[in-house]
Amino acid sequence: MSEPAAIVSLRQSARLRYSLAFFATQFKVGLLTLGGGVAMIPFFRREIVARHQWATEEQFLETLTTALAVPGPLAVSFSTVFGWRTAGLPGAIAGFLGVVTPSIALVAIVAMPLQAHRNNPLLAAFLQGAGLGVVGLVTYTALLLGRRLLSGAPAMLLSVAMLVAIIGFSVHPLIAFLCTCVIATVFDVRFSKN
Repeated sequence: MSEPAAIVSLRQSARLRYSLAFFATQFKVGLLTLGGGVAMIPFFRREIVARHQWATEEQFLETLTTALAVPGPLAVSFSTVFGWRTAGLPGAIAGFLGVVTPSIALVAIVAMPLQAHRNNPLLAAFLQGAGLGVVGLVTYTALLLGRRLLSGAPAMLLSVAMLVAIIGFSVHPLIAFLCTCVIATVFDVRFSKN
């Protein structure tokens, strides 16, 4: 299989065409998903890896781990980092604008009418269902990442230790995350390359 476009140096005209296609893809993901960044990961993966083949699974996960380490909303970080890696500044701008534009537009268009019907039982049931769906998407994402990244006892132990620190000892998630990063670096805990 040939290398995906994600690691091919793009000429300026190709970079612009790619950026427009990337904007459209990110706009679609931003428009059609509920639940925020973590819930969007399966949709990003489907579009970027499976549908368009702009990256391999490994490149997708590398971008995702980079985006997780950057402050700010995951969907915005991921789209911007992936766009930058694939097409430089035009790709980063396309990714950013593509993923945030639907949210801004929908909040402006839908928020006021929804507020007027906030006591409607059908709307409440729909939003409850959306919340349950997001739990399923987040679980899928955790399983996807775990299957690819937890390659042995040290990696699994480190992930479980972070979870226990957050849930059992009320350690702030950012502190637990940074400690996990430092420990993984010091002890050279590697991801699976499957």
